[in-house]
This record gives sequence, C-alpha cells and structure tokens, in this order.
Amino acid sequence: MPEESLRDRILRDIRSGDGVLQKDLGNKFGITSSICSKILIQLERGGLIEREWAKVGKSRGYKITPVKRELFNSLFSGDEMSVCIGCFKDCDPRYCGSLNKWIEKLPLAK
Repeated sequence: MPEESLRDRILRDIRSGDGVLQKDLGNKFGITSSICSKILIQLERGGLIEREWAKVGKSRGYKITPVKRELFNSLFSGDEMSVCIGCFKDCDPRYCGSLNKWIEKLPLAK
C-alpha cells in the first residue's frame, strides 16, 4: 500500500482537533506557506475543511476547521448514491476510478 500523502496527513491532523491555524500547519509539516495554502484550498474546495479569518495576536490568519458531515448525507452526491455501496471489488478507495468520478460530483462547500 502506498505511503500516505502529505494532503492526507494534513487532513488527518486537522480532523484530530477543533481547529488549527494555517501557519502552524505549515510549520508542523515543514512546508512553505504557498504549498500549505494550495493544499488547504484543495481541501476547502472538496468540502473537507473550512478556512476562516481569525485574529492571531496583532495579525490575522486563517483558522482551519474540519467539516463535519452526517454519515447518511455523505453517501450521496445529489441524487446519486456512492458507488461503494454494494461494491464487492477488493480495491484501495484512494485509487478507485469509479469512486473518484463520483467524488468529483460532490457539491463544493460554501
């Protein structure tokens, strides 16, 4: 099984708490603010996190929080149910073409 991606490790870290500052994530994972920002924008567009301006001392920065979805709602993209329901393939969901196409149909979080 392939090593966990940086994006997945960042998402797991965000989900493990109630919120984290964007600059702290960059420092923790040893990445530039530009790379961190690009990863977080992808996660935000995918509806997995929320980024909100917050005052940090005398400056401002993004506070990152995980999006909590109800399990039932996460099984649907519009009217279409997840392709994993009833699937008997022995695959890694991270690399399933059918699942990735279904995920692309998920509505973006606003």
